[in-house]
Amino acid sequence: MTTPRLAFVLAAATPLLSQAPGSPKFVPGECAALEARVVAARQVEGALQVLTIEVGNKGTVAAEPLQFCLEVPAKKPDPPQVATFSRAQLPHAARFGRPVPAGGRQTYFVPTVLPGKKGQFTVRVTAASFVEGGAIDEPAVTIGKPEQVQRESMAGTFPVTKVAMTNPLDATLDLLLLVTFEQPRDRIDLVGVRLDPRSTRDVLVVTLPGVDAYLDPMLEAPGCAMKATAFEIVDWCAVGAMPDGAAAEVLRAAYDAWYRWPEPGASVAGDFVFEERRMRFQQPGKFDDFRIKGRFAMDAAGKLDVEMREGEGANASFLIRAAIENLRRPDFAGLVAENRLELVAADRVALVGPGWTKERHVGSAHGTGGSVRAEECADVQVRGGRIVGDGMGSGERSVWEWQSLGGRLVRTRQFASYLDTRFTYSVVDGRVVPAGASRVSMAGTSVTTVSGLTLTGLRFDGGGTVPVKQPGGPGAAALQAAWNAGYRLPTTPIVIEAKFVLTTGNDGVWRGKKKLSGRLVMEGIGRNLRSLDIAFDGNLAREDEVQLAAVLRDRLGMWYCRDFSDRVPFDELFAGATIDAPDADGVFRVTGCSVDRVFTGGGLVRGLRATDGGTATKFTWEKVGDRQVVVRIDEKIGGPDTPAAQRWEAATIVGLTPVGEHLLPTKIAFEHIFGRDWLPETLVLRDVKLRSE
Repeated sequence: MTTPRLAFVLAAATPLLSQAPGSPKFVPGECAALEARVVAARQVEGALQVLTIEVGNKGTVAAEPLQFCLEVPAKKPDPPQVATFSRAQLPHAARFGRPVPAGGRQTYFVPTVLPGKKGQFTVRVTAASFVEGGAIDEPAVTIGKPEQVQRESMAGTFPVTKVAMTNPLDATLDLLLLVTFEQPRDRIDLVGVRLDPRSTRDVLVVTLPGVDAYLDPMLEAPGCAMKATAFEIVDWCAVGAMPDGAAAEVLRAAYDAWYRWPEPGASVAGDFVFEERRMRFQQPGKFDDFRIKGRFAMDAAGKLDVEMREGEGANASFLIRAAIENLRRPDFAGLVAENRLELVAADRVALVGPGWTKERHVGSAHGTGGSVRAEECADVQVRGGRIVGDGMGSGERSVWEWQSLGGRLVRTRQFASYLDTRFTYSVVDGRVVPAGASRVSMAGTSVTTVSGLTLTGLRFDGGGTVPVKQPGGPGAAALQAAWNAGYRLPTTPIVIEAKFVLTTGNDGVWRGKKKLSGRLVMEGIGRNLRSLDIAFDGNLAREDEVQLAAVLRDRLGMWYCRDFSDRVPFDELFAGATIDAPDADGVFRVTGCSVDRVFTGGGLVRGLRATDGGTATKFTWEKVGDRQVVVRIDEKIGGPDTPAAQRWEAATIVGLTPVGEHLLPTKIAFEHIFGRDWLPETLVLRDVKLRSE
């Protein structure tokens, strides 16, 4: 079946004079000199459409638009719906090739899923390079004949398209192509590809690009069969020498979005329990267990002291430091002062120096003025306004996972094939603090070490807790009443025994197990969990048992960080905030807090919105006995400025049963927690009892 070519409308552009790729001169300029409008819109499929945007340049120097911001009006009183599209990959600097000439016009293609017609869109250019010279005609990229190759994923083995593309220029190119697909559906889509200078790349098409356009060169795992039959270049952009500050431009927003303590040199002390299962040397499958207790203190210089009070044979220092340094970091200016930031790829920034830690052991060449190559240093990767991973050079990279905790963005996981580290948090005296961490170390497919850490009694600045400034404003009392209404999980260290049955989805952390069962004993619950012992039914391999226990602990953390029944005290979350009186719909506006909207109704909190707009949460209540309890938590992940591929809806469903004087969760179901394609998981607790101590 042949798909008809999309009839895109290209507005007339001022002719461009061809230049050699190495000739551009980058100069200052203002995006305000660029005026953009939608001149055509073509529906691709479903909500996806491709807009033709004309940009006029009232300035005195040519401009290369790099990022567009689209808005369409919403029903009042809702704000406009907003989306961004990057015509070129990061960094948004030193680009040339197809600019808008001074006093002229140029057109560009922009995909979007915003629900609007041509005349409803407002468009702004929010990032651009300003350049003298450097305009180039369509580059003579050689595009080979598409062929079908087999690629394997968790969903199966599928034929996908491979096509060779050769860049003849001495400059890196970002290309946008109209690609004709026959599978999974007949359609023409806008696809972005990056090509290195004077090189050939085998481009793999394993997914439809959607609104992000650019294909991930590391992605080879398909979800279904893909067949692309034709490629036509419609837009291009070359990468020039990066100006000073380009690396900081890539990293700054993502680093600032990562929650940190306001005092990078905060002294912190507390108590810990550390448990470890360690494989015996040259005895695969045989493990030794260790459990220690003690106290720790980290001073302003980052020196960590650990005092052992019970147990021996294990060292908790590495995991204590990792948990604290997740939060105890310098601000961005401090990071730049202690490190040299360099781009090692369009979205990867090397930290030449100690990074954000105080005691990272580095060679002298890695100092701030060192001559070491950036490719030899650890770097972080940025996409969609977040740090998504880290690594070094061309070696294996770690992936980062995130969670919004009361509107604060915290890192919950950092994992690669050989190491999986997870972090849990609570809120104490108005600040997010580490509650614990775990680490699984692998050698090939075998688990070598599983470590678990619980932190309690954290004290700051040498002893006392952080002073709490009480919430204020005309709505504080009313919101506090709603906040305190409804059921809360017990905060006392009750001991719970139960059988469990866990049904898994498609997350690879479960090591292929579709269903697991066993018994658990936990002291405390939710944010107040002190210890958790898990015994699985059946004859699991020891390496499976230790890793699966760590993952089950992680799932319990996923639940209670979301459940309003385990909410932090009102004075802690809203410390120092100003709360306006509610409007007619029961919405409280909040300033000076990680939450900027609290939605109420019927005397109960019905939802929260994070200040950064990244996550909105909705609570569904039911009456169990004589108590109102939250039974469902719905989350909208990603704000209006987040790329559509990184926006989705997730849900956590909780069933509660009376046990003694408490209501305790006996069924927890997760849906789409880590993305649209993440399949549901369910944890059921049976024969739940309270142990008498």
